[in-house]
Amino acid sequence: PVGGKVTNRRPRLVAAFPEGSGWPVTAPGVVVFDESISAESASPEDGQARIFLRTELPTGGTTGGTTGGTVTIVPAQLIFLLGDTVVLLQPLEDLVPNLEYEIVVDAALTDVDGVPFGGDETVVTTFRVDQADTFEDGALLTVLPLDRSAGVGRETPVWGVLDRPVRAD
Repeated sequence: PVGGKVTNRRPRLVAAFPEGSGWPVTAPGVVVFDESISAESASPEDGQARIFLRTELPTGGTTGGTTGGTVTIVPAQLIFLLGDTVVLLQPLEDLVPNLEYEIVVDAALTDVDGVPFGGDETVVTTFRVDQADTFEDGALLTVLPLDRSAGVGRETPVWGVLDRPVRAD
């Protein structure tokens, strides 16, 4: 990719967002790697995405019940930023309130040279969607490139990732 980064080893996780609790139903996921990730590997046309968001639905459905329900992969669009070193997971629908979500990286995910992430399936961050409905102001999830990133040129775009869509009003 243009502006991409390549190393001579496996891709490494640098950071993942969000984490903890207090997130709105519109919160995206952000995964930052130390090198460019293969978009074709991350989202193969013939199979399951290798970077994905999942949750465990309660046995009583999405609005109640006990834990121990069905693990569900949340449909999300993968958006690649900063030379494909950052993957933004934008859920296609609002997340279900009061559930815990995980962002997962599959071991088969590869960098642009075809070197796999390796190891086992890895949960890179966990967060809970439990922000009060009365909270209307958005928050900055992260700024990219991350603080203290090496090799960032003057022409590198800076991205602010928000926890919800921006309203026109």
